[in-house]
Amino acid sequence: MKAKLEVKNVYKVFLSRNKETPALSDMSFSIREKEFVSVVGPSGCGKTTLINLVAGFYAPTKGEILLNDKRIMYPGADRGVVFQKYTSFPWLTVLDNIKFGLKIINFPHKEREKIAKEYVKIVGLNGFENEYPKNLSGGMQQRVALARTLATNPDILLMDEPFGALDTQTRRFMQDLLLQIWKKTRKTILFVTHDVDEALFMADKVLVMSTRPGHIKDIVDVGLERPRNLKIEFSNKYIKLKEHIQKIITKESLKSLNEPIPETIKQLYQ
Repeated sequence: MKAKLEVKNVYKVFLSRNKETPALSDMSFSIREKEFVSVVGPSGCGKTTLINLVAGFYAPTKGEILLNDKRIMYPGADRGVVFQKYTSFPWLTVLDNIKFGLKIINFPHKEREKIAKEYVKIVGLNGFENEYPKNLSGGMQQRVALARTLATNPDILLMDEPFGALDTQTRRFMQDLLLQIWKKTRKTILFVTHDVDEALFMADKVLVMSTRPGHIKDIVDVGLERPRNLKIEFSNKYIKLKEHIQKIITKESLKSLNEPIPETIKQLYQ
């Protein structure tokens, strides 16, 4: 199957006060149509930088990123982004928040209303259409952000730790909800998370990044049956995959520590 998204030999260097800080180094991977791909790695490895590059918020210092064979040069409606921080507009109701993206891309008013109401149902916010974000829980606010992003029908959904600020129970609910929506819409998804369990539970494929400057250390084909459930999380295959990924991340994290590491600690991750 042809690649939907291609990241080719991408480098990103930030310049501040005449000092260069390399964030990504020779980053290369591809994602197929309808594929759900998670990205994990040590803290500060460049996961968010990667999302911002694909979104078009940053330009690569070197290399290129292609979506549908077209080079990404700037933000566009073909990419929908959901961030960790709640991004609902506090002065708009739930329904108006969802309609906002459609208004920006000049959808007719009647179609905006119809599509927004459809996504209210999809994310389970029936009865809250006229509420303002301040009256919603964190999980409900993220559902609004997800609905607003999906309503514009982007080619790819970019998610930067979207459930990171939620409590454990709400987080699992949102994971299940996203997987149900993905099964229905089959959107291509690039999903950044710091949680190995979340990455494995959600994705078809997991990209494991190195310490900064980040590059792909391993690509793990998950190969777990769907729908995902608690039984799968306690299977031998799941546990082996988690151990493999966690070992890579921990070894990479140890490299970034500015202090001596005892041999007994190093040996744990050989």
